[in-house]
Amino acid sequence: MPKPRVAQRIKSVISKNPSNNNSENLVFLTNQFIVLKDRLKLLVAAVKAHHGSLVQINKTRLEVAKQIVALSGGSPIHDVAGKLPPSNENGEVLTDSDVNSFASIHILLSGKHQAYADKYLKFVVNYAIEWERVVVSRVSTQLKTARVLQQNLNHYQSKVESIRQGVNVTLAKGKQVDQKTADRLKRNEDKYSIAKREYEDFASDLCTLIEEVTQRSWKDLHPMLIKMAQFDATLSNDEASSLSNLNQVVSVLKQLAQKHGLQPSARLKEIETLTAKMISTKQADEYIENGSSLSIQDDSSVGSTSALTPKNSSTPNNSTTSDPWGTGKGGYASSPASLQSVSGMLAVAAAAAPPPTMEQLEESVTGMRVSAVRRESGVDRTGWQQSSNG
Repeated sequence: MPKPRVAQRIKSVISKNPSNNNSENLVFLTNQFIVLKDRLKLLVAAVKAHHGSLVQINKTRLEVAKQIVALSGGSPIHDVAGKLPPSNENGEVLTDSDVNSFASIHILLSGKHQAYADKYLKFVVNYAIEWERVVVSRVSTQLKTARVLQQNLNHYQSKVESIRQGVNVTLAKGKQVDQKTADRLKRNEDKYSIAKREYEDFASDLCTLIEEVTQRSWKDLHPMLIKMAQFDATLSNDEASSLSNLNQVVSVLKQLAQKHGLQPSARLKEIETLTAKMISTKQADEYIENGSSLSIQDDSSVGSTSALTPKNSSTPNNSTTSDPWGTGKGGYASSPASLQSVSGMLAVAAAAAPPPTMEQLEESVTGMRVSAVRRESGVDRTGWQQSSNG
């Protein structure tokens, strides 16, 4: 490889008319390569970030399951919320377990998800990194070589032009060119021809390479795109299959809600505003533990503790209520006062008559006295004297 011509590079920069042997096609394709290089860099950054999100969502999925296990422990919803699948002697979770809880489903899915993330790293991220490395490394190296060859060509071109100019001056003076100058000119013309041929051949091959990796880069994207499409399709199908088991979890939770008289809406507003005794459901839970259950009366104005009603088949019930959980089981119209909800008590208070005034109390007392006098005198309410014979 020719040595870099530092002097020639400086001369071409400061000269008013520098030698220019640039290939127009090479300049155009080099600009295309720069665009491709930037796009490959962005692609690598994007797939790396996506892989990072896959790993992160797997971590957060496990953390959510862990907290569900902790919060549901010892409660009526533990089996369907936080019960964990069994493990073997090596601590590996058994995938063929009959446990079907929110936590177990997400823990099993997490194991699969980690395997998918590893495959994405291997077949997508690493391919993108290798694609960028191969293309950028080879083209960049050859562009540097092309610049060296061009500088070498410019050097001999400038040298030949300088010698020829001296020869022309000598001939113009009517003098003969000495043999040493003639040999020097011939030698540099030969070097110039060789440098020109080397540069043109190399530039032609380089243009072919850059044109292939830029204008037909879709052929290098194709295998990566297949892997990405297969990954997304397989992952989504596997997730859908695993998460479909949550339908059974929802069904059991609805049954528990029906049994405990829970409304779909949360009871946070009641906890925030009402007294402890008004929001307490301890007595209702004890009633359920004794073998009974509570049903839901529809009361959209209050949250989750509205109208908790004992379920008793011996008590007639002709009323119909809505079923907010979609379980197909209605509520009951009557309930003991001890289990009435806050909304039920408020409704009774609103429907009750107002307290009597003092005037009404005095009229009532006067009427009672008149009735007593009449009974003592033997006169009934109609004003007729009662007969002694009855």
